[in-house]
Amino acid sequence: MPVGYSKQTRRSEWSLNALYRSAALCTALGLLSACGARTGLNLDEDLVDPAEACPNLQEALFLAPAADTPPGAEMTAMDLYPSNGDGTFGAPRKIDINEPFTGVVIDDFDHDGSFEIHLWGLSSGVAYLLDSCTEGEWIKTPVVGGDAPPRHDFSSIGDVNEDGYIDVVGWVPPKDRSGQPNADAFEVYASLGGPNGSFVHKKSELNLKDKYVWWLAATRHIRDMDSDGCADLIFLKYDHGGAAKSSVHLAKGDCTGHFGQPTMITSTKFPGTGDDIGDLDGDGHMDLITGLDDDGDPGQTWVLKGDGLGSLADPTPVFDVVGEESGHDGAGFGSVFLYDWNHDDKLDALSAYTTGPSFSASRMDIRMNKGDLTFGDPSIVVPAPLALKQWFVGPASK
Repeated sequence: MPVGYSKQTRRSEWSLNALYRSAALCTALGLLSACGARTGLNLDEDLVDPAEACPNLQEALFLAPAADTPPGAEMTAMDLYPSNGDGTFGAPRKIDINEPFTGVVIDDFDHDGSFEIHLWGLSSGVAYLLDSCTEGEWIKTPVVGGDAPPRHDFSSIGDVNEDGYIDVVGWVPPKDRSGQPNADAFEVYASLGGPNGSFVHKKSELNLKDKYVWWLAATRHIRDMDSDGCADLIFLKYDHGGAAKSSVHLAKGDCTGHFGQPTMITSTKFPGTGDDIGDLDGDGHMDLITGLDDDGDPGQTWVLKGDGLGSLADPTPVFDVVGEESGHDGAGFGSVFLYDWNHDDKLDALSAYTTGPSFSASRMDIRMNKGDLTFGDPSIVVPAPLALKQWFVGPASK
């Protein structure tokens, strides 16, 4: 069973994906080989088996904003870093999306044994699924079905309706692109995954509006926090900047893609800008890792142990991403994500944060989990520009 996940994502035999024979809905990125493309529609059309036609797909990877993105510019491309399986990564490969985008997540959404990229296009205003064949070849396909979700800057992933397919939960941003309050702030949409990479979008009934919220941060992964077999939402919020306390909220899932109204289950003495959920100590319960905050400390990170009943223990410090206390408000601001990068059945921490002179630069590092709520020394992955962006991601199913 994968570490930090309530049940293993089922890998079925390769099934027929939907092949769209017109360019109207399917935009090729780079060259298209013999591999088939999906449309997000349930069309019965024959394809080449990607397990045979696309043998070079990576087992694990993470994505970052393209290194050549100018400072302050909207991102229209990303870099793919393939995992070497030992906590190190190969040379990046650039993926051009040809429009600004956000809300990126990765997993094997169609059970074909390879990973796809799910993202939100800002110009087109629709969600897309990117499927790969051999190196440098990608297909971008609209995701359709149900109520179309609005723009979401951050996505969480997990199997929220327990059907074996990975689902995407999109969090609508609290402010619009002009920095003005968004009347629909904190609405949540669930895109329920299904056969052949199809999705059905459903608006959540959650009411997360709060005019005093300064920051709301959801965890990257959606896990079963109370051992009832249903995945639950965890998010943190705080009401002003600086050294604000965070409140940790739980919205219980019902295994249908719906969630109950959130309740505060604990609080911390620090803001948590980067958060994730997983079993960090091997006891079978889901733990919260949080931190990389922006209150002037060196980017500290804590773990709150879960008890399997929906409660979390007091925070335990686990590491700092910046070695010195500078008092600068931007020190160590960023995100932390969990994934078993070296296949030892322990979830490792991949961090992206600000550092350098005036903390205007950013970089990523990885810390291998020792299994007892301690992590090894950091290994620099890449000094990538814009590394504090929240969509540095690896798959959900681990």
